[in-house]
Amino acid sequence: MTVRIITIFLLVILASCSEKRSSWGIAQKYFPNQDLLKDGVVNKYYEHYKFFDGRPPQINIYYQGNFLDGNGNLIQKYFNPAYSIFISRTFKIDSGRQQLIEEKRYTGKDTIISKINSDDYINWADQNGLLSTDSQYPDGILKVELQQLRNADTLFLNYQSKAFKYKRQSVFNEGEIWEIKKSIVFSEGLGLIYGHSVNSESEVIQELVEQMPYSEFLKRSQNTVNRVGYIAPEQRLDNDDFKLCYGWDNLNDYYNSEPDGRYAKNKNGLVNDIKAQLDTSKLKNESGFLTFRFIVNCEGNAGYFTAEENDLEYQPKAFDIETKNHLFEILRSLNNWRPVIINDESRDAHYYVTFKLKDGEITDILP
Repeated sequence: MTVRIITIFLLVILASCSEKRSSWGIAQKYFPNQDLLKDGVVNKYYEHYKFFDGRPPQINIYYQGNFLDGNGNLIQKYFNPAYSIFISRTFKIDSGRQQLIEEKRYTGKDTIISKINSDDYINWADQNGLLSTDSQYPDGILKVELQQLRNADTLFLNYQSKAFKYKRQSVFNEGEIWEIKKSIVFSEGLGLIYGHSVNSESEVIQELVEQMPYSEFLKRSQNTVNRVGYIAPEQRLDNDDFKLCYGWDNLNDYYNSEPDGRYAKNKNGLVNDIKAQLDTSKLKNESGFLTFRFIVNCEGNAGYFTAEENDLEYQPKAFDIETKNHLFEILRSLNNWRPVIINDESRDAHYYVTFKLKDGEITDILP
C-alpha cells in the first residue's frame, strides 16, 4: 500500500512537471530545449541597416540571452556589442500566448521600468495580439504599441518556422509618430532566426549567426585580456611579426570610433577584393559560418588571425582545412583596413569577417 501511494505521488509530481513544461503550448517548439534554457542560451545577431537617403549601409551586432526561471517564465536579456545589457524582458507563456509581465530598459545609470497596458507580445495560437507600453524617461514618456497582424506556418532555410507580421507605432511626449512595419521568423528549436523592419527612412534585416550556451557568452564578455578580443598565441593562424601598438590591455572594438573601423573601401570594396582572389574549387561543398577574428593595429596592419567555425544550425563544426586556409590567405593579403580613431588618435582594435557558405558557395560576407 505504501509503495503504491509513493508511486502515485511520484506520478503526480511527474505529471505536474510535464504539465508545467508543456504549458507554453505551441510556442515551446520554437525555442531551444527547456533543459538548455535553464542554463541559458544566447543568440548572436547581425543587423543590416540600409538608409534611403544615400548614407552607406551599417551593420550592428547584438546578443539575446534566453533563460527559463523557476516559475517557467521566459527571461530575455539583450546585450550590445560590448556585452552591456540594455533591455531585460520577462514573459509568461501560457497556451500559446506570450505575455510581457516586466520590461526594463537601461540607459546609462537609469533603469526605465515600462508600464504595461496590454501584454500580448506574441500570440502563437491566433492571428492577432496587442502590446502597449509606456516608458517614463527623464525627458519624457515613450509610448509604444505593437500590433500583431499575422501568424503563419512557413518553411525558412529548411526549418519548420512561424512567421509573424506587425505594425509598431512609437510616440515620444505626444509628438511625432514613428511607424514601422515588421516581420519576424522563429524556427523550431532555435528561437528568433530572422527579422525585417522598414519605415520611411530605412530598413533593417536581422539574422541569427551563432547560438551558444550562456557559459560561453560569459567567457567572451569578461573584461580582461581573455575577453573575445584576445587571441591566444597557440590559436593564431598567422605567425608573422605583427605587433600591437598599445598592448592587449588597450585593445578597442572596431565600432568604437566614428566612422567605425572597417575596410577602407567599404563593404563592396571588401567583397570585390575577396572575389578577385577567390578560387571556388577550394570551397569544396562546405556550408556554415566561418568567422575570422583578427587585430588591426594603429598602423592599419592586420594580424593575430584566428577562426571560429559553425554549421548552418549555428553549432560548432570543423571546415575543410583547404577551405579555411584559402579564405584566411585571402584576408591576410588585404591591406586596406582602417584603424579606429579614439580621441583623434589611431588605436588597436579587433575586427572580424564572417563567410556564410552554402553547398560550396559564398552566399554572404559579413559584416
